Amino acid sequence: GSSHLMLNDSTSTNTCSSSLAMMHGIRGLTITAGFALLMSTDATSDAFEWAGVFEMPKSHYMWTSQKVDGKYADASMKIVAIPVASATESALLGVEADGNAALGLACTEVHHAGVITPANGKCYKLLFHPKVWQSLFKIDASSAAAVAFFAQHVPTEFEATAHYLKDASGEDVEPAAELPKPVSQETSDEDKPWGDAIGASIIVNLMTLVGVILAIPAVMKAAAANIDAFRGILHGFSAGCILAAAVFLLMFESTHLVAAGWTKEVDVLW
Repeated sequence: GSSHLMLNDSTSTNTCSSSLAMMHGIRGLTITAGFALLMSTDATSDAFEWAGVFEMPKSHYMWTSQKVDGKYADASMKIVAIPVASATESALLGVEADGNAALGLACTEVHHAGVITPANGKCYKLLFHPKVWQSLFKIDASSAAAVAFFAQHVPTEFEATAHYLKDASGEDVEPAAELPKPVSQETSDEDKPWGDAIGASIIVNLMTLVGVILAIPAVMKAAAANIDAFRGILHGFSAGCILAAAVFLLMFESTHLVAAGWTKEVDVLW
């Protein structure tokens, strides 16, 4: 009996040891797999925070970065400018890998009033002048019909009073496509739930009408029993409505005369 008991104990001990070893092995594999997944995610993440492609038919443009609330969003910004055949989303996506790769290269420093020449495989580091409220960088687009920009930061972070990209005459230049794609703030009439809104309004009005219909018998009975009081109350409400309408209409019509004789806004308000 004792030999059987010892055999069972040793078997149980071996089983527990095997289970613990298996659990540690699974835990190690899980940690390794999670770490590998994290590393692969970091490796495939974009080096740029914003990208945009612009039509550039003119020879020279101006990149503007301004202080917001008294300071730049960052002291510098890496940027890549790649010439493309056309300002389209497909052209931007076609050079996305090149833009990512270029941002990982050693960047040429460009100071305030410096020049950016679009080229594939070229990275620029814009150094913003700390003593001035905006830093300007010239873009030589004489050899490009369109240019795709890949930037370390979103350029609107450096906008206070002026757009970040302008042509030689000072007109704003907007991107034909951007990455990541901007969320549209406009909603077309087709996207508005007209049917739901109209249906809900009809249901609410029907519920209100049902209450009025159900209240009619009780009101008629009370009116028949107290006809003089009912007429007095009804006439009083009617007179009040007429007086209120007249007063409010007259007040509104007279607002155009409020400023008569005054030249300063503060005098009008007082």
